[in-house]
Amino acid sequence: MNTSKTAKTRSSDMFAVHYDDAEMRAMARQQAESFWRAQERALDHLDSMTKDWLNRRRQGTQAALDAAHKLCGCKDPSEASSVYGAWMTGSAERMADDARAFSERMMKLMQDLAEAAAPPPAKSTEAAADKSAEAPTVKLARTG
Repeated sequence: MNTSKTAKTRSSDMFAVHYDDAEMRAMARQQAESFWRAQERALDHLDSMTKDWLNRRRQGTQAALDAAHKLCGCKDPSEASSVYGAWMTGSAERMADDARAFSERMMKLMQDLAEAAAPPPAKSTEAAADKSAEAPTVKLARTG
């Protein structure tokens, strides 16, 4: 029975995967850069969306306060109904603005995230063919 180190084979050695470290690091760097840039853009979208939403809430609060002051001064139900109707119309418009802004921002956000997740475009068809020939190869180490 041969007990030399070269004759011993561990199953983990038989199926070891070897990558070109420089190419893997470059790919990881590019993916990390894309991911964190997308996160920055997402935060920018959310920041802007939140500021716009808060501005509409402030407008709504002021409109409700103004309406409450006017309602307290109304002399008949018809006048009160008119004040309430105007406030309700403004409220509905702000809610519609909320929905529209949310939809627009989410579309932009999803587009940015999709672009960040997509692989970079090939420089040319010829360059793509050259790159596919140079693609990282997986090599199984054979021992024993």
